[in-house]
Amino acid sequence: MSFEGWLDKLIRNSSATHSGFNNKRVDALSNPDHPGAYDPHAWMTASNGAIYAQNIANALVTFDPAHSKEYQFNAGVYIKQLEDLDKYILQQIQRIPAEHRVLVTSHDAFHYYGLRYGLELHSLLGTSTDADVQAGDLISINALIKKIAIPAIFTESTVNPKLIQSIREENSISIGGSLYADSLGDEKSPASDYQKMLRHNTDVIVRALTGSFTFTHQEKLLSPTAVYSSLIGIYLLLFYAFFYLAKSQKN
Repeated sequence: MSFEGWLDKLIRNSSATHSGFNNKRVDALSNPDHPGAYDPHAWMTASNGAIYAQNIANALVTFDPAHSKEYQFNAGVYIKQLEDLDKYILQQIQRIPAEHRVLVTSHDAFHYYGLRYGLELHSLLGTSTDADVQAGDLISINALIKKIAIPAIFTESTVNPKLIQSIREENSISIGGSLYADSLGDEKSPASDYQKMLRHNTDVIVRALTGSFTFTHQEKLLSPTAVYSSLIGIYLLLFYAFFYLAKSQKN
């Protein structure tokens, strides 16, 4: 679906031959930013991941038929894991109150996820992280947050968080966490492989939109309660300082 635009050109210009495969295709969503093109983020559901896994196994069997049983067995094990994960995500999203099943992120990478699992999607950017934010998008998202009191919005691991942070500050809303879309995390991250990535995203979304997540250290520092407490502390320190100086001068 042209996520890696350079790949089609590389294949066309390559002197190597390649075979076509009788693969099952995912149900591609149209790309609103590019008429006639498709949203490439189809891997964001476990059900589509299972389709990809079977297609990969079929391709490997074509190239290496001597090991077809091993490829198909391993694919079957992995696909069963993805089917279980798909059920888990469906069940977890249902925990979110219906009026709060709204996902606000940096860019349009979660439409397959939202359509499959029942979330309304809003983003600041299009399907590309290189796109520029439009003033109208900022206005509409700010209005949406005020209208339905969304509990949290989300940053993404590969997108500059400044835009989401500015929305948080303007609306006194929490950042629910960082989601993974266009890449996995490193080996020490909670999204070090495909299944972990989908599970992490789901757990972060559900915790935030059900109100059962904890504030980050930065959010605690910037929360109104923390600011007021800090101001009171400063005033008390100044009061005691002036009181001490006045008492010293009298003595």
